[in-house]
Amino acid sequence: MTALNAYNAVAPQYDARQQEMMAFRLMARRLNEATDRRSRNAALGINHELWSLMFLDLSSSNNRLPPILKQDCLTLARWSLAYSTRAVLSDLPLEPLIEINEQMAEGLGAKPSTSGAETDGNRNHARPDTTYQFAGGRQA
Repeated sequence: MTALNAYNAVAPQYDARQQEMMAFRLMARRLNEATDRRSRNAALGINHELWSLMFLDLSSSNNRLPPILKQDCLTLARWSLAYSTRAVLSDLPLEPLIEINEQMAEGLGAKPSTSGAETDGNRNHARPDTTYQFAGGRQA
């Protein structure tokens, strides 16, 4: 079974938010398991792709995240993209990327404190009046 076939077999079982959460968890694990130059660069390349997709989605006029949350996520995306590139070129530690990916997965796994998710096709977007409760009591 190819990776695409495996993905297509399980993707319908999860909503967009759950898929994003799993992608960030998997990315954190791949970065953490990178033990040599080849696996490190491969993981950094995939991390760059993941954050590029997030950046494109966050930049879309169809993305209805609250403006402050959207700006915060765009800032994280810019930082992660730049750090991933620098890490390939200068052997920077991967721990900051691992931590951000784990925190993104944790945030995506948080339950909305109101019933504010709207569905737009296959993509879930938060309504501006939705508050999300993250670990440690922080809300967004």
